[in-house]
Amino acid sequence: MLNKIHRRFNFRTRMAIWEKVKAYVDRLKPKSDSLSELKDKYELEKLYRFDLGENAEGFTPIIKEYLSEYLQTSDYYKSLNEYPETTDRELCEKIGKKFGIEAKNVLIGTGSELFIDLISRALIEDNDFHITPSPTFFLFDECSSRCGGRLSILPLEQKNDYNWDKNLYTILESDIKTLIPKLKLIWLANPNNPTGQIMDLETIESIVKLADDHHVFVVVDEAYGEYMDTNQGVVSAASLLKKYQNLIVLRTFSKGYGLAGIRLGYLMTCSEMILRAISAHQNNFAVPQLSMQIASIALDDEEYVAKTRKLTAERMKTIKKKLNRLTSFLMIPSSTNVFMLKNKLITAKELNEAFESKGIMASPVFIEEKLEFLRITVRNEEDNEYFCKACAEIDGQINSMVLKTNNTKPNPPIEKEEDLLNFLEIMRILEEKECNA
Repeated sequence: MLNKIHRRFNFRTRMAIWEKVKAYVDRLKPKSDSLSELKDKYELEKLYRFDLGENAEGFTPIIKEYLSEYLQTSDYYKSLNEYPETTDRELCEKIGKKFGIEAKNVLIGTGSELFIDLISRALIEDNDFHITPSPTFFLFDECSSRCGGRLSILPLEQKNDYNWDKNLYTILESDIKTLIPKLKLIWLANPNNPTGQIMDLETIESIVKLADDHHVFVVVDEAYGEYMDTNQGVVSAASLLKKYQNLIVLRTFSKGYGLAGIRLGYLMTCSEMILRAISAHQNNFAVPQLSMQIASIALDDEEYVAKTRKLTAERMKTIKKKLNRLTSFLMIPSSTNVFMLKNKLITAKELNEAFESKGIMASPVFIEEKLEFLRITVRNEEDNEYFCKACAEIDGQINSMVLKTNNTKPNPPIEKEEDLLNFLEIMRILEEKECNA
């Protein structure tokens, strides 16, 4: 029966069902189920959410004040009973003013994830190529591949802390020449997710210009953009929109503004044809009215965003200082509220299991389909302290076992990860010895 049913699906749906792109979450499983299972598995009282890149400080208090009053008015019931506006002119005008473009060049949707999907549907055809750095946001490849696209990777290197460099630009030039005319789209995240690295606007413009010369679109996803903005104003590829018709810039209220729950993102481009193409795939009444009102209020309190940006940077600095003391851990420096972490002596899978046993949830980072790192979100001081303490315990247990192993087998010393015992088994053995001591 299963085979008969799936044959009735169209080709792209079959591709989506059996796609190989690794995601952060299971869409068919409620988040609460996963949390309960983890609690039951390790008999935990509390879980620490370091996995989803959310702003630990939440949203501006102005929104809380607004909601407390709004919920008592008839407008609240009206917003639930009636269809919302297809867009919000005031919100688009505020966004346009902030980024120096006209309101007509802004589209509002249910999170920037929606626009990644709509862009793929509007632009990608079977066997078209799309280029992304690696590692980067998994949805770029997931959505493009679902539409029949083929991936070409620009490999970011660990020795450069996964920063963009001149060598990568040379590779991009070569790839564009090789893949034309089947190359349709270049995806960039700035700051990059999950590395937290920032590309300067000069580099981005050189890429956009190169792509424009070959009639290739460029999408710059600035989901974590508020972390590269300054107190003097935004730092965004949107400043290039009037100059390049092939450029699309995305932002969201989920990260810096602490409003992941309202599911609101926006797309900016100065190309009328791109706007029409994306709009053709967008649902009517896409965003709840209340979400648009809350987003508009959030834009009025940039001081709060600046405050949380400063606080996050300070917390990141403290975490980095503590993790750098641990010999078995490697932390990649970041300019956002997330960073990549690995242990040099055990696999990322084993490290994730060790974290889960302590109630810590992290996001997997796949590099060319291999789990290499975990992505960690900066939280409040108390949670961060617990995380760093857990890392110190893991580091101590690993180094203790390595020392004991080297003392029993001094020649040759262990050089490969495979030569180490499974980390969780090491923890169990150590705990048994402590109990029997």
